[in-house]
Amino acid sequence: MKVHVLIVDDSGTNRSVLKGILEDHGWEVSEAENGKDALDKIWANQPDMIVSDILMPVMDGYALCRECKMDPYLKDIPFVFYAATYTDPKDQKFALDLGAQRFILKPSETDVLMKNLVELIEEKRKIQPAELFSDEETAFFKRHNDVIFRKLERKMSELKKANQELIELEDKYRLSFENVSDVIFMVDMDYTIASISPGVEKILGYKQQDVIGRSICDLIQLLTPKYADLAKKTIGRIFSGETIPATIYEFVTKSGEVKIGEVSGSPILQNGKVEGIVSVARDVTDRYLAEKNLLKSEKKFSDIFHLNPNPMIISDLATSVYIDVNQSFTAWTGFKREDIIGVAALDLHLWVDPQDRVRIIRTLHESGDVNAEEVRMRQKDGTIRNVLFSARFIEIDQKTCLLSLLHDITERKQAELAMRESEKRYKFITDKIPDIVWMLNMNLQTVYVSPSIRNVLGFSEEERMKQSVEEQLTPESLAIVFDAMARELKLEEEGLSNLERNLILTLEYYHRDGSTRWMETIVSGIRNDQGILTGLHGVNRDITERRRAEEKLQRTLVSLRKAIGATIQVMVSAVEARDPYTAGHQMRSADLARSIATEMGLGEQCIDAIRMAAAIHDIGKLSVPAEILTKPTKLTNIEFSLIKEHAQKGFDILKNVESPWPLAQIVYQHHERMDGTGYPRRLKGDEILVEARVLAVADVVEAIASNRPYRPAFGIEPALQEIEKNRGVLYDARAVDACMRLFRQRGYCLALS
Repeated sequence: MKVHVLIVDDSGTNRSVLKGILEDHGWEVSEAENGKDALDKIWANQPDMIVSDILMPVMDGYALCRECKMDPYLKDIPFVFYAATYTDPKDQKFALDLGAQRFILKPSETDVLMKNLVELIEEKRKIQPAELFSDEETAFFKRHNDVIFRKLERKMSELKKANQELIELEDKYRLSFENVSDVIFMVDMDYTIASISPGVEKILGYKQQDVIGRSICDLIQLLTPKYADLAKKTIGRIFSGETIPATIYEFVTKSGEVKIGEVSGSPILQNGKVEGIVSVARDVTDRYLAEKNLLKSEKKFSDIFHLNPNPMIISDLATSVYIDVNQSFTAWTGFKREDIIGVAALDLHLWVDPQDRVRIIRTLHESGDVNAEEVRMRQKDGTIRNVLFSARFIEIDQKTCLLSLLHDITERKQAELAMRESEKRYKFITDKIPDIVWMLNMNLQTVYVSPSIRNVLGFSEEERMKQSVEEQLTPESLAIVFDAMARELKLEEEGLSNLERNLILTLEYYHRDGSTRWMETIVSGIRNDQGILTGLHGVNRDITERRRAEEKLQRTLVSLRKAIGATIQVMVSAVEARDPYTAGHQMRSADLARSIATEMGLGEQCIDAIRMAAAIHDIGKLSVPAEILTKPTKLTNIEFSLIKEHAQKGFDILKNVESPWPLAQIVYQHHERMDGTGYPRRLKGDEILVEARVLAVADVVEAIASNRPYRPAFGIEPALQEIEKNRGVLYDARAVDACMRLFRQRGYCLALS
């Protein structure tokens, strides 16, 4: 498997060079422009190693390292600082204290660099990250700010130096121009190069004789493609009498090197008529690159200042007047930029206690810097905030200024206070409630358990903390836990875990005396700020007595089912003895109704009720004269009215029968219809029991499909057409759909005689 390295550097060139080295070694490389971009990519695809620069906008390398080393899932990733600018031994020590494994200075020999990186990969499993200031964020901010301020000071010094060098460089080029080191050439009206200065060889690598007498178009061919068209148009403008000021072009020298040239041109006039052109080409490659690097360096400083998420200020030390502030400062204070610049801090009333500023200035004079001093500051709307104030002297235009950084800790202090209060309340509650409250790490090791465990399971808190989960649960319950955790961890990877809410399990725990107790266990996840699952917490409630009662009830229900089943079988036999047709219809309807209910996904209790009721749903026909039931011709209205009374009669027979199911009501309602056109009570919709709605569909399908005393069977297709036609009108839509699936897709068949 290839080694995956994440390179973090705001310089595209630096990233490209290092990427080439690593890929030549056969490693896989991904890139990030800053710490924030890196964190997003680390979580998307964890690398085997992180190689980071220090000074970057948005989030610097130190902050990135700290975030990684404080996260339990990222802390073991080897972290390497690869930096060149503004470094000293303090920077290296700070990096290693943060938990970095290497601090390598640029440029480094490729062999030396790769040797260090290969060693880290080989030692990856042995890495023990350093502790980062325990839980004290203030220490981090002090050291972090010290490093950043030092680098900013050096940065500004380098900017001044670069500006001076740039001025000197421009003087040098001016002197060179005066000594005709540039390329000066003349072109005749026929576009022929009439003369060219010796500088052409120095700049482009061509001798004078190689160029003189050739067409200017040949010289244009030395330009990179994106500048060739511009040159053609410019030459046309000069021949038209226009003077063209210095314009930047890219030239390709004889050796293939690309150089930046600054080219100007003027027409040669004689008697007001253009006789040719003269042009000067100056090699400004070095100046161009210097300016580009300077602009880049200035932009980096500007990015660090203006894009810093913490409020930053540059103020005049003597007057306390604000010279510059970043966007974070205006957003934090509520002031507009124009309200701040040129105004003294004391005039804005930002300091709750002005003596805090006096104390900070005194400390600056004594020690040179102030790191993370806690003060109170006032926002525009009067809100008072707790702030860690850091400051350092800097020189701007030979004036001593104060570079300050603020870190608002108001919410943190409030959160810490709330956390302490919450912990007190939580401990009070957990100490008093009879349920067992617990917390586990991701290794399922108990890290907290409430004192109630003594009363419930007989163990002390200390004893429970030492026990593995295997020692706490019976093998059957342990298997349930492992299955549940495996399922939840898989869902966790897909972002679908129930641990966002609650997972409810019924588990059997060992008591200290060797017996077992049944617990209703409610489990939820513990997550860090990034949403990563770091542990579990839950509550155990003793349901042993309830469980025993439920088991006893279940045994009673089983006995009751047997008794009721026997009773129903007697009723079926009685109906069969009087009317074999009715008995056969009931049993076929009962099987179909049970199958429909199962297809609908109804509960076991509901399915049992449907099956039992369907088996005797026409028991009320015992009150109907046998000659009507078996009449081979169509019934009269009076005869049909007597038949319709069987629902009421069936209810009367069953209403006093004790049963866990509403048998009497199901029988009573099995001829009701969804639109209220049924009988005997003309119920509609949800007024009808779902069991009766299922039975109604099965009853109709069986009746149409099978023989009747007064007609032969129509068959199953007309029966299905009837319920499909009246789906949702006469018959329950879900029951109809389930019935259709049984016959059309599941191959269900009625056992017709």
